[in-house]
Amino acid sequence: MDDLQFRTNTKPEKKREYLRRIQVPLSLAILLSGFLSIGGVVILAEGIAAQVWESDRFVTFCYNLLFCLIAFCAFLSLIKIIVDEKPFSRTLTVSMNLIAVLTLLASFLFPRIPGYVSSGFEILRLSADFILLDGKIFLTGLFLLILSRLIGTGFEMQKEMEEIL
Repeated sequence: MDDLQFRTNTKPEKKREYLRRIQVPLSLAILLSGFLSIGGVVILAEGIAAQVWESDRFVTFCYNLLFCLIAFCAFLSLIKIIVDEKPFSRTLTVSMNLIAVLTLLASFLFPRIPGYVSSGFEILRLSADFILLDGKIFLTGLFLLILSRLIGTGFEMQKEMEEIL
């Protein structure tokens, strides 16, 4: 081969370095969120069988159910990350948006459940019986909404990068 000739390799190489760096926590998160998702089905079935909405444990039941729904969304997103081998996906974006909306909705609905105990941070408390929003849950929902928007932006940037290459 002459000095002026060269070969180029046009086969794209997948960068999987980020998966190797988070392999242990990702595996642990998938395992635990999967167990929690299955547990959510059990919690729901037991709650329906015991007619928990008629008892004083309904608020606790709702908190547990919310956490299991969040774990199920996270479980699906983590599986999608492993399958696609990409850090961002449409599934992850939709899942994070759903988690944020569920959390924001819970901040509005939970104070209306009989037996609700305030977290100590309320937004617009009109009387002892009316609280518009539970501030801790609402703030968590806002943080998750911002995170979901950042993930959506990362997904769009990843798509642009793939189109360029």
